[in-house]
Parts: sequence; C-alpha cells; structure tokens
Amino acid sequence: MLAIAGTTVYSGFAYLWLTSGRRPPRTGTDLLDATPHHLITDPWAPAPTSLASVATGGLHGLYELILTGWHSPHRLRHAQLAHQQTQTRQRGTTPPQLARPDPPSEETTTMTVRLCLLLEERYRNDSLPLHLAHRLQQQGYHVDIVRPGGHLLDLAELIDSGNHDAWILKTVSGGPGLGLLEAGAEAGLTTINDARAIRAVRDKARAHLIAERHGLPVPPTWAATAPDAFAAVPAHHYPLVVKPADGSAGHAVHLITGPEDLDNLRTLHNGHSLLLGQPYVLNSGVDLKVYCIDGRLFGTECSSPLATGTDIERPVRLSAEISDLAHRVGEIFGLDLFGVDIVFGSDGPIIVDINDFPSFRRVPDAVNILADACLSLVWSGPRRSRVDLSRHAAPTRV
Repeated sequence: MLAIAGTTVYSGFAYLWLTSGRRPPRTGTDLLDATPHHLITDPWAPAPTSLASVATGGLHGLYELILTGWHSPHRLRHAQLAHQQTQTRQRGTTPPQLARPDPPSEETTTMTVRLCLLLEERYRNDSLPLHLAHRLQQQGYHVDIVRPGGHLLDLAELIDSGNHDAWILKTVSGGPGLGLLEAGAEAGLTTINDARAIRAVRDKARAHLIAERHGLPVPPTWAATAPDAFAAVPAHHYPLVVKPADGSAGHAVHLITGPEDLDNLRTLHNGHSLLLGQPYVLNSGVDLKVYCIDGRLFGTECSSPLATGTDIERPVRLSAEISDLAHRVGEIFGLDLFGVDIVFGSDGPIIVDINDFPSFRRVPDAVNILADACLSLVWSGPRRSRVDLSRHAAPTRV
C-alpha cells in the first residue's frame, strides 16, 4: 500500500488520513485537517479519483499504517462511521457544526454511534453525566453506562469486542475508571478526553511541572508526604495552601498560616500520599472557573473553597487574556473537555488547578453542548498534546 503526506488511503473498510508534518490521529480521521485525495478506489465513492505519486511517501504511509494499528477492528468500524459522516458534505469543504441531530433514519440504523460512559460510584447520582447519557439516547445514539468498581466487568468482552466507538470518563482521582480507560486506549479505542491527558492533570504535581515548563502562570510549589516537611518552606511564602496531589473538587484543601499549623494538618493526613504546598495568592475570595467544551469557552465566578461567609456562583464574560490562557492549557495538555481554576493576584491571573471533565456549572445549555461535542470528537478523535507528556514525571516522595 502506498501513501503520501496529505493523502487519504482507502482499503476495504479501513482508511487512514495523512497530513503534512504530523502523525494521523490514532482514533480516527480528522475531518478538519486536510482535503482528501483518494490513493486507491474508495469502496463507497461513485467513481475512482486521482492518484498522486511520490516515492518516499509510500514508506511513510506503510509505517504509519502499521504504527497506528489500523488493522484493529475498533478502527475499522471508526473508519466506516467517519466515512458515513463525510458523505453528507462535499469533499474538501469544512464540515458543518454538529447541531443536535435527529435520531438516525432506518437506512443508517446499522451505523448508529455507540458510546460507553464510565461513571464511578461517587457520580452515579450526579445529574450532569446522567443527563448527558439521556440526551444522547434521545438523539438516537446508543449509550452504555458502566460503573467501574460497582459492576463485575468482563474486561475482554468490554475492551476487545469493539462494540463502542468512544469511551467517556467521569471519575474521581485515583478511582478505577482511569485505569480501565487507559486499557481501552491501548487497545485502540477512542477516549474522550485523551487518556494520557487525563492522567497528566489528575496528578497535580505532574500537571504543575508541565504547566511551569511551558510558561503557564502557576505558583511556586513544594511537595512532601509528611506535613512536617513544609516547615522548611521559607517564612515569607506563608500562608501556604496545602492539598493532596491526587485531589479533586476542592476536597482536603487547607490554608496553613504558619509552621505551627502543621500539627493540625498531621491529624488530617495519613502520610502515605503526596501533598503539595503553594503560597496563598491574596485575592478577593472569588475564583474564576473557565470551562472548555471542544474549543468553546465559558466562565463562572464562584466563592473560593478557602473563603468564608460568601456564596457566589455566577456566569461571567471572559477577557481575551483569559481566553487565550485557557486555549493554551488545552493545547499543551491535549484536553477537549476541561476546566481551569484561576485566581487574580497582584501580578495577574494565576492557574491553581486544571481538571478534566469538570462540573460545567452555570454553563448555559451545558448538556446539549456536551452532547454535540462528544459526537464531534467521535468523528474527529480527541486532540493530542503538543508535548510529550511521558517526559514529565513528578516526584513520588520528598
């Protein structure tokens, strides 16, 4: 099989999209990336089209085809689905935004998108993921809800059957869902978000290292497993905000005014997991949460978990500076659905947390927007980080 960069390859029921200067997505065709040209006859097209030829391109195409595992049944089905989507528009044009579609017709029932929502026990009654699943089902798509840790799972059947076109994860840090999602990604399944990006932001120490090394505004950070170790932090950096490296949703976040307060922290921490300490950024007590849904940004102001006597939660417009900052986070980490927590200090905005699949609180029409985004990502595949996330290993003990 031969290919050149910028060329689509069709072979039976599988095809691969190659673009100049980058590897094709592991999870499917990127519909926004290039104008396709058939290298061999498209089995679904009414007639063959032109054949381009560059000698070295053949080796590159064969290498990519083997490397990305396009022989797997998961990607063969994904190729069919993506092809079905492209036939609804003129080749070479930008696909329309996925408006909330009507249920599939009888002619397309056999190609219905099948999604798997991994929903851990903590979120089994959470309204957002359940409403998301219900909305997708209303639109005519098949959604299985799997509860890692709550159900007995046949892993071979779940992962190797190729029954799902994408997996979506709503889980707690350290829960069993992420490991299952990563196993599916290794088997070639599409995951929303990219499983590697989720792992990078779930480990807050690792996320801090990646953010700092790529110029994002983050506070100085120290790591330790023993609360007493933070006594060595220079006094001018107090008060400190101390939180678990695997924390989420603002849980177990403590404000330490001085080394004398570390005794209280010792009674709350078991000493077996990593803690992070950061200087407290003096601010108004109101945090800004920026939510991103497949490139669309939304802002919510809410009371800081460290503030007392305030209860604020309201949607806000985002400045160009904050919008650019949020887009940079998505690009660096390779996230499609995420949230960024920002506080405003004397030196400007500071990123204090990054979360995959957050609550999207106060986002207007969040369920419908999320449903459209998930379907769009099934066709195009999740974005990939522009950095090698595996190179940024965080410390495990100090």
